Parts: sequence; structure tokens; C-alpha cells
Amino acid sequence: MALRAKIAERKRAQEAAKAAAANVPLPSAPWTLPASAALTAGGLASLLLAKAKAAKAAAAKLSEAARAAQDAALLGAAAPLLTGATFLGFTGGVRLKSPLLHPVLLCAATTVAAASAAASILAPVLGGVAGGGGSLLPAVLGASYFGSRSATGSLLLMLLGPSVLSFAVPMFSRRRLMKQEFAACTLAPLAGAFGGLFGTALLARALALPAATAIATLPRQLTSPLAMACAGMLGADTSAAVTLVVITGLIGANAGAKILDALNVKDPTARGLAMGTAAHGLGTAALASTETAAFPFAAVSMALTGTFSTIIVAIPALKRALLALATGS
Repeated sequence: MALRAKIAERKRAQEAAKAAAANVPLPSAPWTLPASAALTAGGLASLLLAKAKAAKAAAAKLSEAARAAQDAALLGAAAPLLTGATFLGFTGGVRLKSPLLHPVLLCAATTVAAASAAASILAPVLGGVAGGGGSLLPAVLGASYFGSRSATGSLLLMLLGPSVLSFAVPMFSRRRLMKQEFAACTLAPLAGAFGGLFGTALLARALALPAATAIATLPRQLTSPLAMACAGMLGADTSAAVTLVVITGLIGANAGAKILDALNVKDPTARGLAMGTAAHGLGTAALASTETAAFPFAAVSMALTGTFSTIIVAIPALKRALLALATGS
């Protein structure tokens, strides 16, 4: 009996040591911030050069079609600047480690600031677009962020798939533990899907939100692609739904770990399942470098919560009950 107790104690110590080693924060690459700054500076120089070329050609008499083509090329020329600003804001936010300013927020702020600067720079030489730096901002964002396959947003969306697939690497490394915790990994997302959808509907009803707003809040705990699909099935405004998804993720990424600490939740499995269920991709990514033992469970929970929620919304009876609870009709 004593020998068995010693063996069991040694196994527990080894497992604790492995868990502690797994939770060592991953070091961030020191070159990312300078590289992002250099890319931003290069993008600004490229934009100024494009403006100078357009100013030289302004004296020439161009046809309406040629002028429109030149304006489109100028708007697209802001893409390198916006790409650099996007990376600069995100890497700067990661380095800053502010509890209030999440990297996604800083990333959005630097991107919009760069687009505003580009609009002001291009305003004097744009002929086919309404003048004024402020009125050019949507045009610059549209052309340089999603206007083509080489635009900033298009390039980042191309990286979204591989980044999500990369979640499978730590999940595979913890496959034995995840198999042991199969019941928790299945039941927690299922409960989170029902609780997230119907709990949000109940809260929206209690706050007497307008019907359109209440319906848009329902898929807030899902990752953006699935939230858009659920919003479409529910008849909600997809733009509003995605905005609420981002806000939910930011709150979870910033405050989720602190709330779990305050509740004295120490188990990596429980922490990961809670973050993935409540705060989808942003909450999961927040654990990637700080709580790597919890991260695989967050990734599984994020995926299963989205899957279960989509199935719930796709079932007509549950969809009607959800909408009735949210809108009171």
C-alpha cells in the first residue's frame, strides 16, 4: 500500500511539473515591432511617390475613363501603408500588454488613422472621387483593404484559415488528456451554446431592447464566420452581430482570465473550456502564449460551441423559441 501511494504521489508530481512547464509564456519575437514600423514607413513613402506621379500627370488631359482608372490606382496605393499600420498596431498592442487596450483595438485605431492620413494625402490629386479627406476615408478603406486580392484585408483573410488550423497543433499534443476529459469537452460547449443563446435572449428581453438589436445580440459568443451564418438564419443584421461578437471577444480576452482567477478556477481544462465557450477566438488566442495548457481546451470549446449553436439555430422549433424569448413576440 505504501509503495502504491508513493508511485501515485510521484505520478502526480510529474503531471504537475509538466503542467507548470506547459504554462510557461511563449517569448514574443523582438523583430516584429521594428519590421512593422519599417513596413509602415515604406508604405507611406510608396503612397507619397504615387501622389507625386499623379500630380505630374495632372496637367495632361485625361479622358474620363483614364481619370477613373488613375483614381482607382491611387486609392489602391494606400494598401502597403494600411498593411504596415495593421501589423504595427497589433504588435505594439502585444508589446504594450495593457489590461484596457487590447491589441485588436489598437490595431483598428492605427489602421483607421493610417487610412485617414492616406485620404488627406490623396485628396488634392483625386479627380473622380468626392474631395475632402474625411469623405475619402470610406473609399480608401474600401479600395486598399478589400478592393483586390492583394489588398490588406484580403491578405489577412487568407491567413485566417491557416491560423485557425494551427490550433490543432497544441490540441494534438494534448490529445490523451482531451480524450480523458471527453465528457467535459463535449458537455461544456453544449451547455455554453444553450446558455449563451437563450441567456442572451433573456437578457435582451429584460433590457427591453428593440427587436432588431435583440436578435443581433444572440450569436455574440460565436466566432465571426459562424456568427454571420447564425445571424443570417435569424434574420439579424450581420454587421451589428459581428460588432457584438468582437466586443464580446475583447471583454473575454481582457477580463476572462481575471474573472477565473477571482473565482479561484485553477484547473487548465476548466479555464480553457470557459474561455473558448464564452469568448470564442479572441478569448482562445489570449491563452495561446500565457496558458498553453488551457489553450487546446479553449480551441475545442470554441469550435464545438459554434457548431452546437449553429445546429440549435437551424432547428425550427428552437429558433422560434429563441426569437420569441428575445423579442417577446
